[in-house]
Amino acid sequence: MKRRPFAAVRTLLAASLFPLLAVACGGGTPNPILSDTTPTGVDEALGDVDCGKVKAQDAPDLMGWDPAARANLDRMRQQGMVAVRYSKNGCDVKLELLPNCKVRAGRGKRTYAWSPYSANETKIAHNQAELYAKLPLGAVGLSAKVGGERSLRTDYMLVGTRSVEVGKTINTDQLVESDDCAKATHVITTIYYGGFALASGANKEIEAEASVFGMGAGGSQKSSQELLANEGNADACKKAQASGEEQPTCNVPLRVNLAEIEGRQSMASTSDVQSGGGDTPARKFSGKCPTDMLPVAPGSFRFGPRKEPSSIDGLCIDTTEVTAGAFLKCVEGGQCPPPKRTSKGCHFREAGKEDFPMNCVTLDEATQYCKAQGKRLPTDKEWEYSAVGHDGREFPWGDGDATGKACFDRRQEGACKVGSFPDGKSFFGALDMGGNVAEWTSTADGDYRYLRGGDYSDTARKLASALHAERKRASMSDKTIGFRCAK
Repeated sequence: MKRRPFAAVRTLLAASLFPLLAVACGGGTPNPILSDTTPTGVDEALGDVDCGKVKAQDAPDLMGWDPAARANLDRMRQQGMVAVRYSKNGCDVKLELLPNCKVRAGRGKRTYAWSPYSANETKIAHNQAELYAKLPLGAVGLSAKVGGERSLRTDYMLVGTRSVEVGKTINTDQLVESDDCAKATHVITTIYYGGFALASGANKEIEAEASVFGMGAGGSQKSSQELLANEGNADACKKAQASGEEQPTCNVPLRVNLAEIEGRQSMASTSDVQSGGGDTPARKFSGKCPTDMLPVAPGSFRFGPRKEPSSIDGLCIDTTEVTAGAFLKCVEGGQCPPPKRTSKGCHFREAGKEDFPMNCVTLDEATQYCKAQGKRLPTDKEWEYSAVGHDGREFPWGDGDATGKACFDRRQEGACKVGSFPDGKSFFGALDMGGNVAEWTSTADGDYRYLRGGDYSDTARKLASALHAERKRASMSDKTIGFRCAK
């Protein structure tokens, strides 16, 4: 078989830049990613492929990626946790490395630790639809290699992984502010290593091959076959699988696991994305929110008691805390499980408390409710900015006396009906962001999450937005704890 020169292969793969069809280990569930404006001409060139059915997964394979990107990924992981932008343009799924985005690990580990892993896999695509459905390739650039009497095949050997310890999601507080970090949607938590080959050939011949990995090094070759990529040494990969030890010639990044950056998936609507030129669209908050939510415009402010310079992308925030009545509707509609705690002082199903804040909820119960509404919990930083804006105020309503502006100093009486203090509205117009019930945020600190805003039992001083940030275990519930959602 006559081989295509390496430079030509590189040009072919680079034509697709970073597109991926994500195929998770064991089939994973789709992961929310940014949806950018579809490039002109891409969908028109895909024939019978239904771009609406092209999915991105948590664990995209990298064999169709640009070879230089694979090498850059391995270099970047040596410097710490790797941040990426994961986006979908019609049929075209892209993974962009962000070398200037640094990630703080919090209580996790930033070093990618090696573990042996052994698996041999084969994917064959007979047509474009199968290419997008089955193979983790740069499908736009490779679609001409399948169809008619030709198929595309990849064989790969996985020999080990490098992983960092993080939760299922991380939050924007863990990103160092930079232009690259403003684009980040995910971090890479695991990289799978090994070797692979990618080839195109006549249907029956390509299917009859024992493996195209190692083709040209003793493997059978047919005149119809075209080797598109071959990275790693098959004998070294076999040795690595047998010994569990790293081999320098079987060390190609072939797959990654991704963890969402909390809040970035909410920008998946194409109406909230404006083209910034090239392959890096710039996000712009549309200012459009559901009727029960308020727009929080993008901006900069001084965060926390240390007044750290910070910036926030636009979001929507609930006007009031979620009520017991709203939570009950979610439960009765089968979208939310009933709360585990229903003791005295908890408002769920309590007569006359339908318009009072839903309390006695764990972080998970609050998260599930927001998800059922197509929303999420705000991060700690988003919550504070929604409360105080950018003018340096101490309380959500400004500065000065809390009397008539918040539900506080009511240890015996308990919480108030939501929205009872319109004069205490926040910078952006949200109610009860000081007092009533403390509110869950998604910001993590190990097994803990941050509660914001204070509650009805607090003194006026404790309602200061920057002062009152409590750490509580995510599993905790209390009659002083509630929540509101963001989007």
